[in-house]
Amino acid sequence: MNVYIYCGELYCEACGNVMRDALKRIGRAPANPDDETSYDSDFYPKGPYADAGGESDVVHHCGSDHKCREPVEIGGSRYGKFLENALTTAGVAELERMLAEDLASQADPVLQFWADYYRKAGYDIRQYEKGKQEER
Repeated sequence: MNVYIYCGELYCEACGNVMRDALKRIGRAPANPDDETSYDSDFYPKGPYADAGGESDVVHHCGSDHKCREPVEIGGSRYGKFLENALTTAGVAELERMLAEDLASQADPVLQFWADYYRKAGYDIRQYEKGKQEER
């Protein structure tokens, strides 16, 4: 999935394109947007970058959050598009830590959404159930 980087956030391609167009209309686009060495991502979105910008220590959704052009609905709430980024070993450990903390209530549908996605993508994410923990 292609993403843009702007002001320290990742954005889905649809939102990144909208931001670029808006900045162009008000005269804030660099002279040559294709020359990413000529500007900083704090001033104009850089990208698009394939594979959600590469692997990360955290799960990413579009930085536009519920105002995203392509939102995802999870548990009755709208979130920015899930960017399907690859996770580092630290990212897998962080997701497992969050799942373990949510074990008592299993109330966070976003955590379950992430865990389901990454398990299907081939990541070895521990399955937590009330009263027991899956052994590896």
